[in-house]
Amino acid sequence: MFHTKPLDDGFMQEFDCLLLRHGEPDCASDIYLGHTDPHLSKEGAERCLLTAQWAKTAWTDFQPKQIYTSGLRRAIESAEAIRPAYMLDVEQDPDINEIYFGEWEGLPFTEVERSLPGALERWFGDPLNQPAPGGEDFYQLAERVDRFLARDLMSPCIIVAHYCSIAVLASRLLSVPLSHADRLALHRGSCGRIKNGHLVSWGMPADV
Repeated sequence: MFHTKPLDDGFMQEFDCLLLRHGEPDCASDIYLGHTDPHLSKEGAERCLLTAQWAKTAWTDFQPKQIYTSGLRRAIESAEAIRPAYMLDVEQDPDINEIYFGEWEGLPFTEVERSLPGALERWFGDPLNQPAPGGEDFYQLAERVDRFLARDLMSPCIIVAHYCSIAVLASRLLSVPLSHADRLALHRGSCGRIKNGHLVSWGMPADV
C-alpha cells in the first residue's frame, strides 16, 4: 500500500544528491520508453559527461561517494559515461527504473494515439490516475522509489534515472505532493541537485 508519510527528518537533513536523467537513447524519440531497454547513443553519452563535468566545476562542495543507477541500459551506460568525471563505483537498483507502460511499451506515440485518441494528453495530465493499460501509475512507482530511499544510501551521491522516476525521487526528497511530481522532470542528459531537503538547482546545465 502506498504511503504518504514524509521521509525521516534525519535523513532529509543529511542527504545530498545529484539527480541525472539518462542521455538520449539509441532509438526513436517518440515512443513509450518505460522498461523497453535500448542502449545509450553516442550523443547521449557525450551529453552526460559534459553535464557531469559542468556539475563538478559548478558545485565544488559536492564530493560524491557513489553513483546509483537504475537497472536499464540507457541509465547504466549514462552512469558509466560520467565515471571519468568522478571515478566512482556504479551500483544498479531496479527500484528506480522508469515507470512501466504496460501495453504501450515500445510503441510510437502516434500508434497509441490512433487507437486511443487523447491517450498521451490524459497520461501527462494525470499520471497518478491515468496509467497505460497494464502499466504502473505514479503510486506504484513511488512504492519502488520509497524502497530505494529506505536503503542505507551513501551521501553525497549521484543518482542516474529516468523522466518519471527522477520526478518521483525529487518529490519525495523535497516533500512535494506526488500530484505535483511531474513538474520536477528533467530533460535527457540534464541534472539537478537536492541537498538537505532543499532544491539547490534544477534542469542544469541549460546551455550544454
